[in-house]
Parts: sequence; C-alpha cells; structure tokens
Amino acid sequence: RWKKLLKDFYSKKRDSFDLSKIPDIYDCAKYDLFHSPVLLKLKKKHLASILYISQALADIAVPQEYGIRAENKFSIGQKIGRTLLKKIRDDI
Repeated sequence: RWKKLLKDFYSKKRDSFDLSKIPDIYDCAKYDLFHSPVLLKLKKKHLASILYISQALADIAVPQEYGIRAENKFSIGQKIGRTLLKKIRDDI
C-alpha cells in the first residue's frame, strides 16, 4: 500500500508531486498508527513524523481541493454529483 502511494504521489519522470494524494498519505499514516502494532515497533517515530507533516499539508490542500466558501463547495459537489448520477443512469 505504501509503495503504491509513493508511486502515485511522486513522479520521477516529471519530477513532481501529486498534491491530491496528501489526504491519502495522512489517512494511511493515521490508520497504521492505530492498527499496525508490528509497523509501530519498527518505525513509530518515522510514522508519527509522516502523520504530523501530512496532516499539516492536508489542512492546506483539502480546503482548496473541495472549496473554501460555501458556493465553491456547492459547485464542486454539484459537478461530482452530476457525474455520479449520469454514470448511475447510464448503468441502468
């Protein structure tokens, strides 16, 4: 899971990061801190550091991805909902 996340997060070819993966990194780090005791024995300090940094980055990236003001959130939700409803309709 972590290897795939790293591959998706950083592109060597373009030498760039996909900032949309920051919330995924945060979620994985948080999950592993609570549910992976074996991993904690090996890398607790490293994982805690990843969690702390990814949370700080997610606090910045997530509001921009999903909108800051109510009208932005509504517009983004409307676009996502429209696409999902179209797919459901097409599948029926």
